[in-house]
Amino acid sequence: MNAWIKKQNIIILIIIIVFVALLSLVIVKNRSKSDTRDRVIGKFQNVEDVEWLTYTDEKFNFQIEYPSTWELFKQYNDAPPVISFYPKQKDIELPFTFYDDTVTVVSIYPQGSEAEALSGKRKKVNLQIKESVNISEDYLLKGGDVWANFTNFQNPPGTWQRWGFLWASATVKNVSYGCERNGNPIEIEECNPFIGDEITRQGKVDVNAIEIEKHILESFEFIEN
Repeated sequence: MNAWIKKQNIIILIIIIVFVALLSLVIVKNRSKSDTRDRVIGKFQNVEDVEWLTYTDEKFNFQIEYPSTWELFKQYNDAPPVISFYPKQKDIELPFTFYDDTVTVVSIYPQGSEAEALSGKRKKVNLQIKESVNISEDYLLKGGDVWANFTNFQNPPGTWQRWGFLWASATVKNVSYGCERNGNPIEIEECNPFIGDEITRQGKVDVNAIEIEKHILESFEFIEN
């Protein structure tokens, strides 16, 4: 019985990954080749100069630090539940789409999301988080700069699903998209995630935004009621 459940979970996970890969491709193909939007109002401070607040969530048993100048969004009743922290930005829609590269945000998805994977270059990282991490990956721009992070935990509390995760992303300015097959560039119209093609992003991110988001992620910890 346990083996059957495990097999079903693997099948569901594969379906989710394939769906998100296709969704990412559709978004990229329908987006302009360059995006010069600068949503964030004001400039990011150096992480050493940030004044931090602590947010405690008793419903989902965690706490996390965030800059005092950032805003908070909570959605508990609609699926999926999400808690987001973000600087003031123009022309945003809440809740954020976690794979959106036009916004700067840190979001907590305690019970996961309809889409839990994103096509793109990434590398495993060792964030200094107090909790046992199952996987933590930075998403990379073509030049190697970090623009996002996905982190999932080994032993979340009972109020979480095992596929709950943290997501952090910084606005990618002047973004352009491409696609690679076996490390070689191909036309975006030929991109096929089913066979392992990988969407690439090129652009610029604010280094201070990335450092602030890293601090937020590393401050995360589970709590008991």
